[in-house]
Amino acid sequence: MVSPPEIGTADPAGGPRGGASPSSRLSHSCLARRQRIRARVPVPHPAVRARSSPRRLRAEVTERLIPVLEHQRGLDIDPQHCWSQYARDRLAGGWDHARKAMASPGPQGLGFVASIDALFTSFGQVELPTGDLVHGDFRLDNILLGSNRVAAVIDIEALGSGTRAFDYATLLTVDDVDPAGWELTRLAGEQVAGPGVLAHCFALVALDLADFVRQRVPERLPFILGPLRDRAEALLP
Repeated sequence: MVSPPEIGTADPAGGPRGGASPSSRLSHSCLARRQRIRARVPVPHPAVRARSSPRRLRAEVTERLIPVLEHQRGLDIDPQHCWSQYARDRLAGGWDHARKAMASPGPQGLGFVASIDALFTSFGQVELPTGDLVHGDFRLDNILLGSNRVAAVIDIEALGSGTRAFDYATLLTVDDVDPAGWELTRLAGEQVAGPGVLAHCFALVALDLADFVRQRVPERLPFILGPLRDRAEALLP
């Protein structure tokens, strides 16, 4: 079992954002379907919201999250706004600007980009599946736990379709992951469509996260590049 490196303090940005999200514009039919999904998401009491997000991805937390992510299987809300297509476009060259920007700070940035490139190329040609619901920012801050269950998943503005492996990959980039939580999340993510799909999703999520931090909170960048590089290397075949 590979112990995941810790990134450190909670990400103040809450995850990669920007106009690239496939959920930036939604069709009328998708909005109607989204309303049906919203109706199934429990709205927590404000006091619960303030204290219920897990701070560390432990095995017992992952065990609660896997049924939520697996419930997203086949729940395709709008094929026209697809995270898998977004990932394909980025990995086909749309991420070149971010890669160059991340490599410019020095050896640490170069090492990070090299690890992402190695992860992307090591599995060869990978086809990202579609047909699932994708949250798009499935981080611990957006998960509220009740007694022995997930009470709610919040911040659902980035909902789209694609592969739920993207949300598993997002979990693998959270700041604080223990070895058992890492291993369980990785194994569950690989079972979605294979280790290559999870690896490609992780490469994109990690690069987007690092580039977001570079632009918004650059003083944090040195603290996340090393751990993200090590996690990328841990996913190599």
